[in-house]
Order: sequence, then C-alpha cells, then structure tokens
Amino acid sequence: MQDFYKTNRLFCLCLVATVGFSIFLVHVAGFRGMVSQISGETERLRNVTFVIWDNYGSVKHGYLVFLSMDDFEKGIAYSNHSTLYLFFMYFLYKIELFLPSLPMRATSAFLEMSLLVAVIVSITSMLQKERIRFGQGVLFLLSIAFLVTMPGFWISAGKFNVDNPFHFYVPILLIVAFVVSRGIVSGPKLWLAIAALSLLAPIAAALLGLFFLGLSIRADGLSRGMLRLGVATIICSVLVYAQPVIVSSILGFGSKNSSWLFRSGLDGNVTYFSNVINSVIAPYFPRPIHLLLVPLALLSVQLLSMLKMNTADKASLAFPGGSNAGMFYQVLFSQYIIACLLWPQAVSIHPYLYDYLLLVPIGVWIVFNFFGSISLQANTRIWVLALLFLISFNLQQIAQVKKCKTCYYPAWPTDQLKLP
Repeated sequence: MQDFYKTNRLFCLCLVATVGFSIFLVHVAGFRGMVSQISGETERLRNVTFVIWDNYGSVKHGYLVFLSMDDFEKGIAYSNHSTLYLFFMYFLYKIELFLPSLPMRATSAFLEMSLLVAVIVSITSMLQKERIRFGQGVLFLLSIAFLVTMPGFWISAGKFNVDNPFHFYVPILLIVAFVVSRGIVSGPKLWLAIAALSLLAPIAAALLGLFFLGLSIRADGLSRGMLRLGVATIICSVLVYAQPVIVSSILGFGSKNSSWLFRSGLDGNVTYFSNVINSVIAPYFPRPIHLLLVPLALLSVQLLSMLKMNTADKASLAFPGGSNAGMFYQVLFSQYIIACLLWPQAVSIHPYLYDYLLLVPIGVWIVFNFFGSISLQANTRIWVLALLFLISFNLQQIAQVKKCKTCYYPAWPTDQLKLP
C-alpha cells in the first residue's frame, strides 16, 4: 500500500477528494433530507431498544432487540442480530446523544461507504505494480463516484431500519472473495475475515459457508480444502448466531423472529411472495426496477465492448484475480444468489436490504473493468460522458426521494402520467 501511494500520490489525493465530494453531493442532494424526515419517527434501535438498555439492567434485556416497548413488557424479543453489531450501533447512538448533528443513521452510512471504497482501493493497490495512467485513473475515479452515489445504498441507509449490518459486511465479503480467488482456502487472513463476518452477521457467514460447500463439489470429486472451509464457516456462524438465541431463552423471552419456513416461501403464504422471479423484479415492497437495471446495463455494455474490441481483453473481464478471478465474482455474488435460493420471500419483503447484495458486486465489477480494461480506456472520452450522466442520474434519484415525503423510492405522481 505504501509503494502504491508513493507511486501515485496525486491519484490518491484525487481519490480521497472524489469520495469526499461524492458523499457531500449525496448528503446535500437528498440523504440529509431522508435522515431528517425519519428522525421524527420511532426507530426500534434509537427509540426502543437502546432506551430499554439505558433504563434497565442487562439481566432484564440481555442486550436483545425489541420492536416496541409493549413487546418488552410482554417479554417478546427479536434475537436475530449480532450482539457485537448492536454494541457498535449503541456506541454510535451515544455519539448522536452527545452530538445530535451526527445521527447514527448518517454516521454508519458514511463509515460503511468509506470502508467499501477503502477495501476496493486496497485490493487495487496490491495488483497495480506500475504508475496509473491518466485515462485509467480518470475512469477509475468516475466509476468510484458512480459506486459511491448508488441510490439503492443511500435510500436503504436513509429510509429503512439500521439494525441490519448488510452494508457493513459486504466489504468483508469482498476481502474473502479476493483471498479465495487467489487459491487460498486457509490461513490467518482468511480466517480473520471469516471470524469478522460471523461476529458481525452470522447469518451471512452461514450462507457463505453453504456456498463454499457447493464449490467443493467438482467433476473429479470433492475439494477437501473448500469443504473444510465451508464446514468451519458454518460452525463459526452457528456458534455466534446461537448466543442471542440462548440468552433470550434463558431470560424467558418469547421470539418475534421470522421463521426459516416463512423466509423460504415454503409456508405457502402468497401475501408477500409468489415466485423467486417476482421477488427480484417486482418485490412485495415496491421498488423501481430501474435502480437495478441501470448499473446492470452499464456492466453489460462494458462486457460486450471488451469482448468485441479486443480478444486479449477477455482476461480483464475477471480482473482482479487473474486465472482464478471467476471465483472472485462467484463469491461476491454468492450472498444474493443463496438468499434468492433459500429465502425468496425475505428478498421480496426486504428489497431495500437484499438489493445491496446485488448492486455492490455489480458496482465493484464495473470499477475493476474500467481500471483493468485497455479497450475501455481506449474510449475514455465516451465513458467519461456516460459516467457523468449516470452519476447525475443517481443524484437525481436521491433528490427525488428526499422531495417525496410520502414514499420510500423515487415516484412520479400518478396524475403526471396521464395524457392531456
């Protein structure tokens, strides 16, 4: 990392400025408005759970989540969250009490996005051995700005519940994907990342472990290393997940957790879920499909351009992992794939959370393509215009959400759609 900084000092300064300015634009365009609108409503962490923690002893609440004060009085808890993550949010809550201008919803979002970019740059610095070229640097910076201004992330962070660590664990998943893509299925770096993911989001770690088990199945037999990795990941996740469940049981709390049968859609309930396809393109909680289609269209055009213009560029389709880079994107997309497979009803009800597990891998792939593709860099001016247009599009979507106080996503009034 130090060598990368020494070789590309101006680029690093421009990168910091790009990320900071992009977050500032997002904040001014609409995120600040979203946070201020939601701050007047009751939140189950800020206004319920943490108030209970402050007013009752730990034996009374067990550091669990409560959806309402009535639930606490009736002895009903929600034990689906990592206690470590709740402690972290509790720390941000205390900062908000001391400095009301720093609400935990905004602070956590800024930290989450900054961490994601830091991991991307860290991976890039390990692979870039030479000085960054001008066109390469410009496309990288603008694609980072496109990633940072993704409306799906800011709408999720600004409008919905902040007790889910979806945004925080994606950077950890990025580290795991990079390590595994280089053929490493053991070792301290990988185990440290797996442990961090398990402590932060044990359910996510369990899904990743299941994916590793699937990867262990090969034409010539089982991969023992991948099999051990999958089993160890699942065991680690189960141990951490069981902690709040056991505490809840010891303290005698009833459960308000969603069942696995409900999340999978196997309960037969058609109120929230009809099939996995609709869970993605037309979820129960309405979300404009263009929030998914725009980044997907950009990625598709990238890949087609790279394949058409330069056959030698096919290697950079899988940047940044060389011959094993296909594995990198498989692991990165694994959370969304396994979630759709096992919990399609949850995906349908919570697109504001699960969409992020699809959008970030797409955004990361876009960034790495611009950084590693010679053929894309050969048309820098065209791509600069395209990225500037899409960044503007992102900011417009965020601004529309702020303006529409009665909706969660950008929405036109129905009377504007009628012909005169």
